[in-house]
Amino acid sequence: LVNRQVFGWVIPTGAYQSVEPLAFIVLGLFLSRYVKRWNLSLEKSFAIGLAIMTFSFVVLLIGDALTNYMHLQSMFWINASYLFEALGELFIGPMGTLAVKQLAPKRYVNLLMGVWMLIYSLANFSAARFAASLSLPQQLTQGNRVLFYQQYNHAFVLLAIGGAIAVGVLVFGLLLRRFPGIVYGSRGQATG
Repeated sequence: LVNRQVFGWVIPTGAYQSVEPLAFIVLGLFLSRYVKRWNLSLEKSFAIGLAIMTFSFVVLLIGDALTNYMHLQSMFWINASYLFEALGELFIGPMGTLAVKQLAPKRYVNLLMGVWMLIYSLANFSAARFAASLSLPQQLTQGNRVLFYQQYNHAFVLLAIGGAIAVGVLVFGLLLRRFPGIVYGSRGQATG
């Protein structure tokens, strides 16, 4: 639940949906200028994107911890979460299409690009279903407000833990790639 009042004026809920596209435009301009200099691999870009998106859920958890007595969260935390989500998406989205183009066999690139977009749309659909499961009850009383707040907090704790695990797996994969002696012995054969 978000405190949407600013100087006595209530900001419409739909106005928050404009934060992420605006962040895409501003951050996209910045990243297109500077990321080329960083020369990131696909794996590093995915790891950075996942870490930033995981942090966006951590931002929501921080906002939850700082709610007022009516369990209303400041809109700053929602906007900050949208900002970090957009930043993480800018690292993941373009790299996903680039990975499909680089890794797919030449004759299947177009088909697999469509599969990538299909998976992307299924992820958005499942995110919408997840958000709908956390929607407010029809009659908002103090009792179910607290229950909703606990359900909401639990869901984002699970998302933050899942994101942290995903980032950990990617970082572990990068370490294995950087130090091949961990997986392969001195003769190039798999250990174990």
